[in-house]
Amino acid sequence: MPIVGFHLNKVSIEKKKIPEGNMNVDINVNITNVEEEKDVEIGLAKDRVALKYNFDFKIDYTPEIATVTFKGHVLAVEDEKTAKEIIKDFKKGTFDEDIDMKLKNFIWVKCTAKAFSLEEDVGLPPHVPLPKLAKQPQQQQGFVG
Repeated sequence: MPIVGFHLNKVSIEKKKIPEGNMNVDINVNITNVEEEKDVEIGLAKDRVALKYNFDFKIDYTPEIATVTFKGHVLAVEDEKTAKEIIKDFKKGTFDEDIDMKLKNFIWVKCTAKAFSLEEDVGLPPHVPLPKLAKQPQQQQGFVG
């Protein structure tokens, strides 16, 4: 399942109050629909189709501090038979776990990168902790005898 596109339709951030004290951050990624994308110009082979996976990505700062929302879709390529099975299974409420995780991880990375900038713009802390540099302890020098 090669991913060939990522598109945002809606980006929203709302800060309701200044964060202070204890705060929780809840992050949700949901695939909301799967359909064949007919209007795609990526030079697909005859037996390949593009699937459009619509998604919602939401970051909630609680209690009632802020919300960051992204809505969009990811395009991925599949053979015709697999694509029909994926669409049929999704409509029945069953979704392949491997595909679900691959898509959600891809969406997570793309939206998280964009969210950092938005959070900084409105004065929110990052929704996930960023790595920090730390000084390495010096190794002791000496002779082993």
